[in-house]
Amino acid sequence: MKGGDRMGKLAKNLERLRTERQMTQEELAKRVGVSQPAIAQYEAGTATRRLYVTIKLATALSTTVEELIGKERSRCLH
Repeated sequence: MKGGDRMGKLAKNLERLRTERQMTQEELAKRVGVSQPAIAQYEAGTATRRLYVTIKLATALSTTVEELIGKERSRCLH
């Protein structure tokens, strides 16, 4: 998967999770410690963020980083 594809998946998941939790961009921005325009850019897929911001986003949305970035869990075969 290309980097842009991952970024697009994160952008879609971020907006979906935020709206499912009935949270505004401003509310999420305050919880994460970034500006509302930054959240808008993350959701549009036009800005990159550091790992610690991704972790804070996941925490603020009560989810995992894996769900936020759209990573599928691999199954262990025993």
